[in-house]
Amino acid sequence: MTYYIVAGLALVVMTFFGIQFKINERKRLYPRRLTLMFKGSATFTAALLAVYAAAIGGGKFAILIAVALFLGGIADIVLELNFIGGMIIFAVGHFFYYAAFIGAVGFHAWSLWIWLAMIVVILVICLYGHFKTGQPIWHYLVYGAVLVGTLALAVPYGVIATIAAALFVISDAFILFMQLGVKETWIDLTVIITYYIAQYLFALTALIHAVRAVS
Repeated sequence: MTYYIVAGLALVVMTFFGIQFKINERKRLYPRRLTLMFKGSATFTAALLAVYAAAIGGGKFAILIAVALFLGGIADIVLELNFIGGMIIFAVGHFFYYAAFIGAVGFHAWSLWIWLAMIVVILVICLYGHFKTGQPIWHYLVYGAVLVGTLALAVPYGVIATIAAALFVISDAFILFMQLGVKETWIDLTVIITYYIAQYLFALTALIHAVRAVS
């Protein structure tokens, strides 16, 4: 029962920080520094849930997920200050997801085919964006290749991890559209909602892993 309470509390806290971030981003009620802290704190809460999972027996898997989430929280803040800098930190975090999933279920050759197929899709989207806007695309392409690696490696682990990684991909895909000039309110909201759900589900994956380990 304690596991469910902690998971539920984390969800409530993440929702609070996420709502505060969007409200303050639009209405500018507080200084920008506080707005950025709200943004990062939602992901840091997910990271703390993963830390809890590690503490109760989640082992290396939960620790790696926690590190990835902490880096994500840092990247949330940096992204608002330096977009490419934030992308780099996010990319580093994805390698911890790689380590977690490979360490838990090993590497499956068919995951590589999924990975390569998604890289081709990313290449097509990036090239389209480049020809449409003239913007450089190398950083989108490199980060995108790293991002979809998490999805490809999460699939063998399980459904919740796969959904988390897929939502992460969807969120960042919409960010790409925004960077290419698509400015719609619903896209902005979709980015943050899918992103925070993804982070929560990654943390929940670590918690479930821990519960299974100690059961």
